[in-house]
Amino acid sequence: HDSEKIFLIGRNKTGTTSMKILMNSLGYKVGNQRIAEKLQKSFLSKNYRPLYRYINSAEFFQDFPFSYPPTYKVLHDKYPNAKFILTVRNSSKEWFESLVRFHKKMFNFSNDVQWNDIANISYNKKGWMYKNWIHLGWSLSNEPYNETLLRNHYEDYNKGVE
Repeated sequence: HDSEKIFLIGRNKTGTTSMKILMNSLGYKVGNQRIAEKLQKSFLSKNYRPLYRYINSAEFFQDFPFSYPPTYKVLHDKYPNAKFILTVRNSSKEWFESLVRFHKKMFNFSNDVQWNDIANISYNKKGWMYKNWIHLGWSLSNEPYNETLLRNHYEDYNKGVE
């Protein structure tokens, strides 16, 4: 597997953790997600050099920033022989419901989540999630979990990859 690069580019909540476990069990060196998450500032400012350095550390990568636009385009140009795996849910509705369920459990959210709640999530560090949501265009809505906006994002992302 030494020179092979495999990028799982399906959006989060599409089986990415299960794929990580599978690839690890098959003997692939899996990228450390916590290290990838620390690349947020450079990634969001379109400085991909730190990402390329990180990619030298392993063979298989998933979740942030690999599941975010425009990563698959940038990586396809840089690693033309790499393999890209798009994982999907049966529908955008199923994906949206999984995302909401996961976030409610992980962040102890109620049904009435406000932008302030997203900005105060201390996952990784305070504001990390909020900055990602701005990057994804999700902050364009009055409500963080706007079903139409998020489902359209999911569908548009998958169409773009395909």
